[in-house]
Amino acid sequence: MRYVWISLAVIAAALILAYAADSLLPGEHTATLSRSIGAPPERVFAIITDFGSGPGWRTGLKSVRVEADGVRYVEESSNCRIPFRVIERVPDSRLVTEIETAELPFGGTWTFGIKPAAGGSEVSITENGFVGSPFSVY
Repeated sequence: MRYVWISLAVIAAALILAYAADSLLPGEHTATLSRSIGAPPERVFAIITDFGSGPGWRTGLKSVRVEADGVRYVEESSNCRIPFRVIERVPDSRLVTEIETAELPFGGTWTFGIKPAAGGSEVSITENGFVGSPFSVY
């Protein structure tokens, strides 16, 4: 019986530690990555806006279903389905997408910026996201 109480105490301590760590983490974040690409902006833009071809060049992406309006699409990986929509499209220079559901414990927007650069393009991706607490109810 002693081992049962010790096991319960360890589990309770682990949950308390996890809750404390969760309360210290920020719920929202912004991250940006930039790279030089050896292709002109119009080619880069064409590739990133061809959502259906994503599984051919994105690791872990099983399929993409593009809606008839061309603005909404659903990405499916091995562990989830995520609906997106395009909220801004400026040909050859800017694309902004967002997760289009409140049912996931995470979400946000992704802004793709494309500028001409020597030998091709300078591409930046900025994620403005949030991750909900696993201890809250969705």
